[in-house]
Amino acid sequence: MQKGKMDYIAYIKESLRGQRHDFMNYFQIVYAYIQLGKTNEAIDSINKVISLNMSLSNIYNLSLFHVSVYLDRMVRELDDLEHEIIIKVNNHTDYDLRLIDNEKEILDDLDCIFKGFMDSDDVGIINIEVEEFEDSIRFLFVGKNKSSSTYAFTIRP
Repeated sequence: MQKGKMDYIAYIKESLRGQRHDFMNYFQIVYAYIQLGKTNEAIDSINKVISLNMSLSNIYNLSLFHVSVYLDRMVRELDDLEHEIIIKVNNHTDYDLRLIDNEKEILDDLDCIFKGFMDSDDVGIINIEVEEFEDSIRFLFVGKNKSSSTYAFTIRP
């Protein structure tokens, strides 16, 4: 049990380290634009970060913390590849936080889905809608060309 808690803390620590790194990069970009007198580019960068953070904050409405952290990382990685990610999350549970038995399976399946986006040369807006229920979680991905895919996973408490 103790090892599981330590792994969990290490996972959170690494996630926070990654976020700090990304935000420092955003500040450096804005700072460089300001130094060069490129005010419009600085404002565009700030607006991009605001939009990104709105999506990231929605992710943490999920009660499945590892799924939230995973989605956070994927959104930031896709953002680095110039994709614009818009995420909407609806949590239809009474949980703020819960652990489930098959969370790793869900993460592995999501990893396969996101790998497709990472490997794609098509850059654009990706809309993701997440619906969490007591016994399932559903992801709807709508791509640049309006094609969509739905993935539903059963939740095993």
